[in-house]
Amino acid sequence: MASPDANRLTRQHRDTQAAIGRAVARPVRQLARQASTADIDSWFARVLPRLLMIIRAGWIASATHARQYLELHAEREGVTVDPVRLQFEADRVIASLRVTGPVAFKEHVERTGSVEGAKAAMVARLPAAAARQVMAGGRETIERTAEEDRRIVGWRRVTDADPCAFCAMLASRGAVYLTRESASGVVGRGRGGTLRGSRQRGEPYHDGCECTVAPLYEHEPEPPEVVDLENQWLQATAGHSGKAAIRAWRQYWDKQRREGDGGG
Repeated sequence: MASPDANRLTRQHRDTQAAIGRAVARPVRQLARQASTADIDSWFARVLPRLLMIIRAGWIASATHARQYLELHAEREGVTVDPVRLQFEADRVIASLRVTGPVAFKEHVERTGSVEGAKAAMVARLPAAAARQVMAGGRETIERTAEEDRRIVGWRRVTDADPCAFCAMLASRGAVYLTRESASGVVGRGRGGTLRGSRQRGEPYHDGCECTVAPLYEHEPEPPEVVDLENQWLQATAGHSGKAAIRAWRQYWDKQRREGDGGG
């Protein structure tokens, strides 16, 4: 299991990555609020260079911090790693912004007839999509380094303090270990060595997600918080499988969150 120092670094890294994402979301939200609904495509074309500049700066900050984190984390664990340097992919970012911006705006208007509602939805969605693209710099730096550096055998998803049902479900699966036969395919094992199923690098991080990734240098026992999540999953989904299990888990988890917030 990771040392206390390594775990502290992971928590700090998660918080820093979330702060970078939020810092980018703020100016993106402001630009979305200024959108001209009379011609949403022209507005998007005008602000796109500005959006890309904001997101690229955040992405670089995210990736840079992830490389620093990897080096420090490895040092705390008595290992040396060589973090990868990724390239910013503008085309991917543009596609995401277009879908959550003008495309979503027009679909909302067509579905509801409400221009005001469409703009409000875009003001919520566009900053969240921008933050996810920014945080991909850090997440993918860690995952790609794990694939290419044989001293890292896998990684573990680390949630924020109040994860949604989807993120808690993924975290409950525990560590994922690289299969060297296919570096982009990974498999997790639970207690007793039971298979948890295959995953791909870049497994979905939804808009608004503040999860990060911690590297693993050897197969190790799951930490108490992961064991607790796994036990909750088994209890909440008993007698269910597939989509029914996911529905049961979501109902259970959402209820726990409501009760934790003092709701009924």
